[in-house]
This record gives sequence, structure tokens and C-alpha cells, in this order.
Amino acid sequence: MYRENYSVKIRLYDLFKNGHSELMDAVKDFLNHLGYPGLIGPFHSMMHEIAVNALKAVYKKLFFAHFIEEIGLGESSYEDWLSMFRSEIELHHTDNFARMARDSNMGADLRLRATDGYIKMTAVNVGTPSEVELDRIIKSIQRVKFSEETSILDSSDEADENHKEGGGLGIYLVVMTLRNLGAPDNCLKIYVRKEQTIASIKIPRALLGSIAQKLLDQENQ
Repeated sequence: MYRENYSVKIRLYDLFKNGHSELMDAVKDFLNHLGYPGLIGPFHSMMHEIAVNALKAVYKKLFFAHFIEEIGLGESSYEDWLSMFRSEIELHHTDNFARMARDSNMGADLRLRATDGYIKMTAVNVGTPSEVELDRIIKSIQRVKFSEETSILDSSDEADENHKEGGGLGIYLVVMTLRNLGAPDNCLKIYVRKEQTIASIKIPRALLGSIAQKLLDQENQ
């Protein structure tokens, strides 16, 4: 039975320790409450992708504030400090960033919300993308939405660079999941508002029954 105006909210600081189970528990609670346990898998996958991008944005903001500016490298080019950011991830994974995010209470705010008209999943992080990142995000969305082929995951320099940013591959996976469920590409939106970056996936309630049935049919094949 569908229950109107129900929502679940969590704030995550990582997705590799407690955060992973917190997100899964939130998705399960939400969809079980609505009576759609069969949608847990794909909905968790989509939430995971937008959560990863939101957390990476939080980590970049913390890295710039606590490492780049404090040691006097604030004038470094975007490419230079991004390279340092990647090196930190490679050396220490996300442990340091997760600790800093928790200490600063600066995480990714995730919400699953149901109304009488739609289900909406959002990931919000403080801060806005740089011009370089925003341009790459827009291009990634356009490239995925106008492509009908999985060849979007090619080995071209542009595609590889976008996937290194974390947004390109995540956007691709969300859009392809939506297509597989029979939902339109425009269910996914990424925008900036009041110094926040918001990724939202808004699926009409009317599609939920057909999506659940489609997944059930796929399982029975």
C-alpha cells in the first residue's frame, strides 16, 4: 500500500564504512514502507551514485580549505590541486576526508521523499562546482542523454577525463538505470542553488507499478 508524504533523511560522511550500510538501510526502509521492496536494488544503485558525487564534492571543498589554502597554494591551478587531491585519495583512500567531514559536520545530505505524485531522491552538498567541473557535468549529461549506445563508455580522452572526475560515469549509470526501468532520462537533474549543489532523481508515482512489474518479469526470465 502506497503511503503519501513519507520521507527518509540521512547525512553521510563516507560510503565505505558505516555510510554504506546507512544508505542501504535508508533505501530499504523507504521502499518497504511504500510497499515496493522489489525496487530496492536499482534505487539503491542510483542513490549510491549521486551520493558518491556529493561526497567527492565535500572532500574537494575540505581539501582545498584545509590543505591548499593553509599551506599557501591557493593560487594553484585547478588541474594542479586536483592532481594533489587524487594523490591524497590514492595514498589514504577517503579515511582522512571522512574524519574531517565528520569533525566539520559537513557531509552529503540525502533524502528519499514520496508524495502523491512522485518519488524523489536527492543528494545535496555544500559548495558549487568550479567552472571546469560544471562544464564537464553538463557535457556528461548531454552526452549520455543523447546517446542510445553503451559506446559512451569509450576510451577517448574526453570520456576518460570525465570519468576521472567522478561525475561522468555516475551520470551514465543513473541514466542507464532509469532507461532500464522504463523511466525518462529527464528524471535526473543536477543544479546549483544557494551555494549548494543538488542532484535529484524524480520518478512519477504512476510509473512505480510498471517498474516493479518489469523487474519481476526480468527475474522470471
